[in-house]
Amino acid sequence: MMMCRKRGSGEYGSRTVSRRNHAVCFTLIELLIVIAIIAILAAMLLPALGKARDKGYAIFCLNNQRETGKLFMFYAQDYTDYMPIAYGQMKDGEILVRSWLQAINPMLGRTSWQKISKASKSLICPVLESKVPPDENGERNTTYTYNRRLGDLDYVKKGYAGYHPRKLANAKYPSVFVTLMEGIKEGERITLVTASSDIDNLSHPHNRRNQHLYADGHAAAVNMYSVYGDWRAWCQPYSYFPYRKWDETTVQW
Repeated sequence: MMMCRKRGSGEYGSRTVSRRNHAVCFTLIELLIVIAIIAILAAMLLPALGKARDKGYAIFCLNNQRETGKLFMFYAQDYTDYMPIAYGQMKDGEILVRSWLQAINPMLGRTSWQKISKASKSLICPVLESKVPPDENGERNTTYTYNRRLGDLDYVKKGYAGYHPRKLANAKYPSVFVTLMEGIKEGERITLVTASSDIDNLSHPHNRRNQHLYADGHAAAVNMYSVYGDWRAWCQPYSYFPYRKWDETTVQW
């Protein structure tokens, strides 16, 4: 099968320019070859574009955690060096002790009891955003989860050891103690007790990597298998981040 396009003559000013009538022809096979070449080029470029997009998401997410780490530092400066706690306390709808999310929300220009709105991206991983759909008020929860070992008043009152709030200065190895991770299965906090059950609650959205924020403020992407290999740094923090028994009468929240 042959397809042709005929060329004619044209006029420029008062002079008539005659053009030789001829046909530019191409076959259907040639057309299909061109289409196939375009498809092959697209197939070669799309994975590269996808990798570039994923790399951009990972960098964006890592920067989010670094900025969140700065907010934790600011909080510690204001509250006698105590880090925010994973789970606070409410009574009759009133916040008595703020959780980590409630503690840093005012620094983001929001009231402390609000979740993260769709417009606020600093606490939402772009890869996991679809996993936290907005509620009836158009607000989303965070896609990051906080180390419950940094304080859970509910557990403290039940007599569990290891859940007292901790002072930043007491961290012996702040560069290996994880404060914030990516995970949505347990909401905004994660109970770090055993290796297998808790690590399975984390997300690995960046090429099987989880972005970690550490107590010293630096953030890094950690391979999921490395997390299993070094789980003691965050599941059993007694030697990494010791605490003294929390005296709620001496701490201002």
